[in-house]
Amino acid sequence: MEDFTYQQSEASTTGFSEGLVEEVVLATFQNLGYRYHPSQVISPDGTAPARSAYGDVLLSDLLAAAVERLNPNIPADAREQAIRQLSISETPSLVEENRRIHRLITEGIDVEFGIGDGEVKGDKLWLIDFENPENNNFWVTNQFTVAEGKYTRRPDAMVFVNGLPLGIIELKNAASENATVHDAYQQLQTYKEQIPSLFRTNAV
Repeated sequence: MEDFTYQQSEASTTGFSEGLVEEVVLATFQNLGYRYHPSQVISPDGTAPARSAYGDVLLSDLLAAAVERLNPNIPADAREQAIRQLSISETPSLVEENRRIHRLITEGIDVEFGIGDGEVKGDKLWLIDFENPENNNFWVTNQFTVAEGKYTRRPDAMVFVNGLPLGIIELKNAASENATVHDAYQQLQTYKEQIPSLFRTNAV
């Protein structure tokens, strides 16, 4: 997939705005080694879609490729079964669901698969390589549209690791007296209520 560099616009240099804050955030992540992918490019109707629908919050192809790369000794059907555990909710509680997936991410996913003659082998599948960070895909995007039920929302910045949406950033214009940290916090609470699927894998 093509790499992009977020360019600061000329307009943003003329005054402080929320757009300028967004540009700085994206540039900061790129300086940390994240790859910037414009949301309009990786959206379902973009030129290089990373998901099939606006209701999808996992970047499925990126996740599947990472799981295959990090777990070469685990068969494809076992990998698919492990990934399915991320897609299907096991509890109606968002907090408990987040805890469940957090354990899958940090402790690995237990899988079983046949190795011939009726013998079954158990193993651990990893979604993220914590020992070798360079083996992971770090993405950042902005204005990531999520549609769930009757709501459509666009968080200001999204951070993905191996296709998992781990970070959600809501920005406000620090130069505006009407924009506060509390406003940003409340916006995140609204997202939790209206697009909860985005918070199942969320870490930050």
